Amino acid sequence: MGFCHFLKKKKAGTVTFLLSPFYVCIAMAIKRFRGIVAVVNELDQREVHLFFGYSSQSYRDFDRQVLPTVKEKVLPFLAHGATLVGFGDPVDERNPTISNVVRQIKEWRPDVKVLVIGISELRKLPDPSYADFVLYHDSWEEGEYKYGGVNPVTGEPCSNTKIWLELHHLLEWGVSKIWVLGGGK
Repeated sequence: MGFCHFLKKKKAGTVTFLLSPFYVCIAMAIKRFRGIVAVVNELDQREVHLFFGYSSQSYRDFDRQVLPTVKEKVLPFLAHGATLVGFGDPVDERNPTISNVVRQIKEWRPDVKVLVIGISELRKLPDPSYADFVLYHDSWEEGEYKYGGVNPVTGEPCSNTKIWLELHHLLEWGVSKIWVLGGGK
């Protein structure tokens, strides 16, 4: 597992925080913090909305039920220039995921910014085209909680969950709304 953590701003280059292996013990916390601070600076007092939903499962009746519901129930609550936070799930036209929803919101509302949080292993894939920012992290390990969740034994947040919680605590105004979109198989 590597220890590079960075914020990639689309169309404006890449900011990378690299630290010597000599400082790895301390570096993980510092690099993660510095990367998240870069994100916090980019959000610049924006309203932040976090989106959870299906990734490996897909939504039933995506075009007939999910999208009209999102248009009716979510869009009215998004302030001009708000930021949507999603995760590294792939957009899949045949089996729509939560990323399909976030991409569609971005198409309806080009004024919103999209931040995608993903594990560093996903760097090998193309960045999501609908994302304005992608934050990769190394706070994950193989297993049941690779992509996020809370370890029931330790009670500690894991992977993407840990990162968005850190982001929430660093934002003076916090995450404005959390949207959980169900409707899978």
